[in-house]
Amino acid sequence: MSRKSHKRPIRVDWHQNHDRLSRAYLDLVKEHGRAPTIAQLSEAANLSAAAVKRHMKYLKFTPTKHPARVLTDSVIIGLASKAAAGDSAAAKLWFQVMEGWSEKTRTEMSITDVDEAIESELARLAGGGEAPSAPATPGT
Repeated sequence: MSRKSHKRPIRVDWHQNHDRLSRAYLDLVKEHGRAPTIAQLSEAANLSAAAVKRHMKYLKFTPTKHPARVLTDSVIIGLASKAAAGDSAAAKLWFQVMEGWSEKTRTEMSITDVDEAIESELARLAGGGEAPSAPATPGT
């Protein structure tokens, strides 16, 4: 007989505890410049060590793997505030990071456009440097 695995239901206060833990983690990283221990997090967030471990293990709160990642929300909020206040560099970065915008431009040319550009450049080179004002049309 096989055992069925059941996910543990999320407690009503989980989000509140997770927020407290996130803030405590951020404060401790700022204070010590390194990832805090479970005991430090437990004390700072006023949660049991077991609760801290549950949040980190089962709820994918794993900032100890990348201690600076906990700063991401604060950075995004700061970036949004600067962009909304009119900082063009912040707005550009916001659109690049959050909206996937890039400065790449795409120029579409038909074969006729390319042929005309080549003819114009060849005429400019053959004529001593000045390009004709308009490409020649057949029969003129």
